[in-house]
Amino acid sequence: MELKLNHEDHIRVVTDRGNNFIDVSGMPYEHGIRVSAYPHFHYIEVREKAGQIATFYFRNKGVKKDTDLGWWQDADVVWSKNEVYHK
Repeated sequence: MELKLNHEDHIRVVTDRGNNFIDVSGMPYEHGIRVSAYPHFHYIEVREKAGQIATFYFRNKGVKKDTDLGWWQDADVVWSKNEVYHK
């Protein structure tokens, strides 16, 4: 599937249950794409491997160890943020 964003577009990408989500917005003159995530809802991790970068948004850090990241499993973690607050 391919989604095309104009500079004024804003979409939310969610999982089936809505537990994980990101907001994606176009930028003026289509100079870029903004991806907004919310660390109080997620454990966020950026990994790099073979010149590629992937960003992962987990419900919390604990579920990461039970997740098969496939090809990304042995990638370098270049940044992470863990500010998950649970009631």
